[in-house]
Amino acid sequence: MKKNTSTAIEITDTHVKLMQVMSARGTPIITCCRIAPHQNLAEAEIAKLVSKMASSAKVHLDGLTAVISRRDATLLHFQLPTQFDEEIRQMLSLQISHKVPYAKEEIVFDYILLEKNSSGYAKVLAVVVQKSVVDRYVGIFRRAGIQHYSLTLSSLGLNHWYIYQKNKRQEGSSFPSVIMNIDTHSTEICFCRQKELLFSREVNVGLSDLGAANVDTLVEQLSLTLATYRKEKMGEEISEVLIIGDAQETDQLIEKLRSRSDIPIYVIPCLEGFPCEKTISAAEAWKKHKVSLSVITGLLFSDFQNFLSLLPVEVVDSREKKQKKRQWIKTGVLFFVAAVLSILVLGFDGFQNRRELKEVNGRLNQIKPKVKDFQDKIRQVRILNEELNSQFFLPDYIVELHEVTPNGIAYDSLKIDSKGVLTLEGVSKDGSLVNSLQANIVSSLMFYNVRLQYAKKRKSIRGEITNFKMMCEMSKDLKSDQ
Repeated sequence: MKKNTSTAIEITDTHVKLMQVMSARGTPIITCCRIAPHQNLAEAEIAKLVSKMASSAKVHLDGLTAVISRRDATLLHFQLPTQFDEEIRQMLSLQISHKVPYAKEEIVFDYILLEKNSSGYAKVLAVVVQKSVVDRYVGIFRRAGIQHYSLTLSSLGLNHWYIYQKNKRQEGSSFPSVIMNIDTHSTEICFCRQKELLFSREVNVGLSDLGAANVDTLVEQLSLTLATYRKEKMGEEISEVLIIGDAQETDQLIEKLRSRSDIPIYVIPCLEGFPCEKTISAAEAWKKHKVSLSVITGLLFSDFQNFLSLLPVEVVDSREKKQKKRQWIKTGVLFFVAAVLSILVLGFDGFQNRRELKEVNGRLNQIKPKVKDFQDKIRQVRILNEELNSQFFLPDYIVELHEVTPNGIAYDSLKIDSKGVLTLEGVSKDGSLVNSLQANIVSSLMFYNVRLQYAKKRKSIRGEITNFKMMCEMSKDLKSDQ
């Protein structure tokens, strides 16, 4: 994907929405917007639809941002006694499993930092999604041939839409606002304060069924959500309600809301204030398709700071390993091509300047060492390729061993046999470091069956040291991730 373009996609039960933004001299502008209706298509069919939309619009999909619907996520507030990211994630991993009816292995989560206080506590909003939901998106993008993408929550797009509108309106109020994004069959309600998403929920009432009875339902659900917001003390009192949509389509809703509350209410079209090409029409999207484009628009006009990622760790790790492997192979191929070109140039020069057979033989004698060197390099590239395709990609294991080795331990020898048995022999300044090393290797996913053969203390001129020998086996399961 070109550096000055970014793409976002939202897949709902009724539509696939695709938008691309291009930055010209630092100013982003919407250059493409496609909306395709569908009726509960399978993964394979949606993948075909996404590819077709991108092809017809000449949009490159690699590197896009995709949206998970709010109804597929659970939002939880936590007050934690730490302000460090790694510790927050560890605490959330332990506490979330007690708050949702899923096993730890069945969920993906990330969090938004809402507040830090002087006592060392942090208030966070955790976003939890079932792994099966994420796997559906992963399957769609794999079938569509998309390798690089990110997954985030729809509420984050609405939060960034709100930030953009607030900056355009040049409002300095620090009090929270309620954003109501009315889509085809649902309405997402977000509570936003400046650049923070405080809470959100989804109601099953949308543009296609915004009649009098459903308007009453939507107003009642908003009132209940406001009551929960105040009861749980999620933030300060609400300063305004922003309805994303068309004033005529939402006139009954506005009238009902104003009769129930004195909170100021404003209606803003989803593309209001966003620069776009003349062929892009928010009114057409609203009236013809009954959809809102505010989620993907907000994402594309955001600065992507504090980005909420809902991709599983194993997907991210697999990408990095594949990228590393491709880089090794690319380096080998480039080296091979450079060597071939060097030989061809030398050979061409030799024959071009020949006059007598003696000169030709002299040239050949000069080339022979280079040919031998070239053959050695080919052999090295072949060995490298065999190593990359073997069961064990040694650089990954060496890096992992370096990370789990405590300071104060030095290795005398590392031996690896054909079955993947790793033998470590070395010396430690402190006998307890050997135990730490063994514990670290045991907890690593890349090694198993760890055995300490011996640990002997002896005295040297620098004091007491411990010689040790340890054996373990390298995990073969990582082969499938590479």
